[in-house]
Amino acid sequence: MASIADASWLHHQRARWAARNFVGALDEAGVPSLLVKGIVLADELYDDLGERPTTDVDVLVRPRDFLAAVAVARRHGWSRLWDSKAIGVVNVRVEGVYCDVASFLGPAGTCAIGVAELLARAERTDRALGFLHARPELHDHALLMAADAFKDKLVRPKGHAREDLVRLAAKPGFSVETLVERARAARLETLLWVVSDWVLGGGHDASWARVRDALERGGAVRRRYARRYRSFTAEELDARP
Repeated sequence: MASIADASWLHHQRARWAARNFVGALDEAGVPSLLVKGIVLADELYDDLGERPTTDVDVLVRPRDFLAAVAVARRHGWSRLWDSKAIGVVNVRVEGVYCDVASFLGPAGTCAIGVAELLARAERTDRALGFLHARPELHDHALLMAADAFKDKLVRPKGHAREDLVRLAAKPGFSVETLVERARAARLETLLWVVSDWVLGGGHDASWARVRDALERGGAVRRRYARRYRSFTAEELDARP
């Protein structure tokens, strides 16, 4: 009988193969793309894939390239399940693996920086995954993961967001000041403060404590929203549907 670790490894290899095919097809069509979240973080942050299972692939494209990405999927016969055609979110099934394609960061309409800016700062590499792809700059990825955790209502069972954020902040080169500046440019200071406080609810982490303190000193945190967030206990947040 296969172990959980064996199953996690197999799921990750299937997701890697799907990512390779999808990103390769986008590249051939001249559509820049950015791999984010679990498919990148599993290898980047964890020694054991059993600690960070990966079952799907998350891809960002620029809004102006979104329909071209959909057309690529159509030409290759990959089935599509729309989340929202209007705002630019689609799930493409590649080799039996869902590739979630989005053209914006975090909750729709909340972020003042776009995918084009992330692509401009991204690293083009074949590291870990074994094929050429773009992966986000460290602070961009941390902000994206924070926005995604907020979008998912900070619910623990939905994934590994808290642990991912702690490990991202522990990477060499992580700078509290740079992350706060990035959040200011994106107009996500309050969101990042909420997520910082939530991360700290799972145990003390020096980097995220400094992020929260720096945001508070900066004076851009919306106190009314912060108080509303604080009205929930950590247990209530983790139990929300």
